[in-house]
This record gives sequence, C-alpha cells and structure tokens, in this order.
Amino acid sequence: MFTTSLWNGRKNSTRNPQRTLALPGTLVFIILWLTACGSPAPRTTDVGEPAIPQIGEPAELPQYPRSEYAGEFNAVEHLLAEHNWLGAAARLDQLPESLPLADDQYRRAYLRARIEYERGRVQEALVILDSLLVEPADPAVLLRGQYFRRHLLRSHGQWLDSARMQSALLQASHDPEAAAGLRRELWRDLQHANPAQLQAAREASGDPMWRGWLELALLDASHGGNTPTLTTALRQWQLENPQHPAAIALPGGLGELLATDTRLRQVTLMLPLSARLAPAAKAVRDGYLAAHYAAGSAGNITVVDLDQQISVTQAYIDAVNAGSELVVGPLSKEQLAELAAYPERNVPVLALNQLDLAPMQGSAALVQMSLSPTDEAQQLADTLYARGQRRVLLLHAGGPWGSTRASEFERRWQTLGGEVAASAGFSSSEDYASAIEQALALPESSLRARRVRDTLGQGIEFTPRRRGDVDAVVLMARNPQEARALRPLLAFYYAGELPVYATSHANDALPGADRDLNGLHLLEMPWLVGESSGLRQSMARDDSAQHYLRLQALGADAFLVQSRFAQLRAGPDVVLRGNTGLLTLDPQLQIRRELVPVKFDGGDLVSLTLD
Repeated sequence: MFTTSLWNGRKNSTRNPQRTLALPGTLVFIILWLTACGSPAPRTTDVGEPAIPQIGEPAELPQYPRSEYAGEFNAVEHLLAEHNWLGAAARLDQLPESLPLADDQYRRAYLRARIEYERGRVQEALVILDSLLVEPADPAVLLRGQYFRRHLLRSHGQWLDSARMQSALLQASHDPEAAAGLRRELWRDLQHANPAQLQAAREASGDPMWRGWLELALLDASHGGNTPTLTTALRQWQLENPQHPAAIALPGGLGELLATDTRLRQVTLMLPLSARLAPAAKAVRDGYLAAHYAAGSAGNITVVDLDQQISVTQAYIDAVNAGSELVVGPLSKEQLAELAAYPERNVPVLALNQLDLAPMQGSAALVQMSLSPTDEAQQLADTLYARGQRRVLLLHAGGPWGSTRASEFERRWQTLGGEVAASAGFSSSEDYASAIEQALALPESSLRARRVRDTLGQGIEFTPRRRGDVDAVVLMARNPQEARALRPLLAFYYAGELPVYATSHANDALPGADRDLNGLHLLEMPWLVGESSGLRQSMARDDSAQHYLRLQALGADAFLVQSRFAQLRAGPDVVLRGNTGLLTLDPQLQIRRELVPVKFDGGDLVSLTLD
C-alpha cells in the first residue's frame, strides 16, 4: 500500500490493487458477458476442488460451468500448478476422446496448451490457444484461455498484440473496476514498445480508440523529462479525444502531472565528487546534467560534493534550509543508511542506492533507485522460461557475489517450474575447465569408457559425451573477462550448441569489443542498445567515462524520475521509460528495472524480440 507522502505535507491516498477481468481474442462471447446488465451468479463444479489461479490470471475469475468431468479437469489444474506436466497429460488422456459439450472441449484444449507450455513447447501452446478461440465457449473457460494467451504474448515480447487485445475489451466493459485494471495492463504493454513500433502501429490502425492509445504512448515517449511540454501535450490530447477511455483517467500516473503544479524550482544533487567514489559519482552527475539540459529544464540545480561535507545528514539539512524541494543522492550505501536513519526528513529524497532494510519513516518519502543485480537475476530466469528452457546448467563465480546471484536466479527459476540440472562454481581461471567438466558430467563419461576398456581388455576409440538432459547454460560471471574465457570452453567441452545466457556483467559496454561472446544472450539497459543514443551522443566524449556508461544512465534516469516525481503518487500504476530499463515502483518505494533481452552479434549487442 502506497501511503507514504511523496511531497512534504501531502499524504498520498491509499490505492487498492485493481484486477483485470478479461482479454480479447475471439471477442464476441466475452463482450456479451461484459456488457450484460448484471453479474452472473457464481457457478460451481459438480465434483472436485475448484481450480486455483494460474500464471497470468487474477485471483478471482468466474467459476467453471458444471461438468461431469470437473474432477478430472481440476486434478489436471492442480498437477500443472505443481509443474507436473507428465502427470497432467496422463490424467487428461483419461477423458473420452469425444466430449459432447463445447465448454468441456475448450477446457481440455486449454489444459493441453498449458501442458505444452510446461514442457517448454511454447509455440505449440500458442497454436492450441489460437484454435481454442475459433468457437465461443462459456466465459469462465474462455477467459482463462485469454489470460494464458496474454501471458504467452507478453513473454514473447509481443507487447502491441497484448495491448490491442485489451483495447478491444476495454471498449466493451462497463465495470469501472474492470476498466481500471484493463487500462493499467494495456498501458504497461505499450510502454514496452519502442517509438518506431508505436508509430508504425498508429499509421496502420483504422480503429480510433486503438490509435488514441498509440498516440498517447508516443507523446509520453517523445517528451521524456520535459514535463512542461508533456503536460501541454496531454491536455491537447484530452481535448482531441474526449470520449477515449484514457481521457477520463490518464494511465500510468500521467494524471498526477496535471493535478497540480509539479515544477521543481530548486533541487540539490548530492554526490561524493572528490574521493574514492569520485569517478562513479562524476559519471552519475554527467548523465543527470545531460538529461537536465536536453529537457530544457528551468529548475535550479545545486551540486554538492559530499566528500567536502561534515556528514550527509548535515548536507541534507543545509539543502532543505536553502529551499530545495527535492534532494537527489547520496550514492554510497553507507551514506544512504545514515540519511535513512534521520527521522526529520521533511523534503523528499531520491537516493541512488538501495538498502536491505526499510528506512525510518519520515514526513516525506525516501525513494530508492539503483542498478540492483537482484532484479536482473530474476528477470533472466523469466526470460529463459519464456523461451521454453526448463533444465539448465548453472555456472557461477565463487564467493559471496556469485553465490548470491546464483541463489537469486535459482529461487525464481524453481518458482517458475524450472530445474537446475547441475551447478558448479569457479573462483579463478584455474577452475574454469574443472567447473565446466563437472557441470557437463564429463568425468562420468570418461569413467564409463574406462570400465568398457577394462572389460574388453583392449583400447577403444572414445569421445567424451556431455550430459544431454539440459536446454541451456546460465553463466553468472563477475566480469567480461570471465565470460570471454568460459564461453569458448563450453564449445571445447562439447556444449557449443547449447544457448548460453548471462547477466549484464558479461558486457563491458565497449562497441565491437566482444566478438568472443557472439551468440551470448543477456539482459541489458536501453542506454547500451541504442535506445537513448541521442542523449548519449550529446555528452562530452571522454574515454575514461566509457567504463561508467551504466552510471551515466543511472544519472539520466535520476533526472527523469525527478521530472516525473509527481507520477510516483500513482504507486503500482506508475511506469516510466527509463534509460536503465522500464521503471516501476514497489510498495517499499524502491524503483524496479526491467531490462531488454539482447544478443551479441559481430561483437555488438542486438536487441531481440522473443520468437
């Protein structure tokens, strides 16, 4: 619940989560259900436990219609919830080949699609769902298929398809709560599409409502941190689209920008600019100022060197006394912990790091923004699962860093239903070969060959065989040097055909420098894959700054969040197109980042859409 004040003296209203109720595909039957005068009475199945919510579904959906096969269907649902697709398939096969009722036929097809997904056959699941939507069925059956189809579209990067489905349903919905949920999910999908995709879709659209959504998303993307021009454009869009669903309540917190005067006249940027962290802090400062000047902001920025201050708390007090309406910083976790313990914060803080514990409550918000690797490890698991990978080898650096990243990945991976077939750590270059051999079970292969040779009493020709029960390799390397050394070793040890996924630590962000990593999949921030090229090019060229490109992006996003700070009042609804990723806000007022799937090709990064 977002009850913390984002501005001094102003409490943010508590917002209850709203749920979406439907998604389109074959829309006629669901539209009739949505536009009905009254809500249908819940129906229960004849036997068995009710189905539990599955991936992509809200907590509440209409109950399934009565069926003599309800017990079998529900048993399959529960097996799938446990990721037991083999048992689910066996149970589903016990049903008669011919089912007389269309509802039962559709529910069986939907469950078959779910089974294919659990097996890792994602495209086959989509094919089944597409055939499922040819004929109408009971809303309870069709809605589940629609939600699952939306999940598959999103996990494959088909954001505009998902958004358009929801736009069609929104036009038919007369339930305010359902409409609010649809608007939220639709807007999040649109934020994933780049401006070129939005523009192409707008030009091809003949649907005024859908075109209105695309135009609004283009406005949001094109104005960035220039809030005054954005608010002017938003008001003009509302005048031109008075009947549009988004005109009533602008999505993503955009309405908060129109509610009051959101201009910040005085901001203090507090960074350690002259001691150990100076190179990193200067990169943050440069990105922040580049975004400030690019937006043509009229606010006054005061830059404070924390290395020259008595304490970060005193620097904050001085900034408030000087009239600052927002403080950006500090950068170090130690200074952030000190400021978080200060109970008399009466001006909001946008911190550039993240604490493990909640800060002391103040009268104004402490928003935390960082380049946390935790989000990345978990998103990497989501990406692999979306691609149909189910069993992986996990190679990770030794020590606390590697063990933590491996644990973060593994927790999320197992929650999704994936399996780590083998895990091996490495502490130094001397461990690389043995770690890969161990993970690929090559010693066992050699042992089997020796036993055969001993049994026959003569030499035999032998090529070691790696384990064949894995779909991909996950590489948690601390730096590009480790990744460059490990990638060719995988080919040497007979695993060159396996796809390899890594975190952004495998990328040193230098153009054309990683030909040894060709084919490697990873997640990266938009700043490094050409989506913020104009702002990057506007910055002064400095070879020493090449090693701090990610921190430049953090600085640029600090200004973006500062300029859109009023939007944060929207809590879970807010979503911003950042340079470090797609930015959202969690209930602890920590900004989360969603990165872009990329692949090394010719030594450079290429942005990917899952296929």
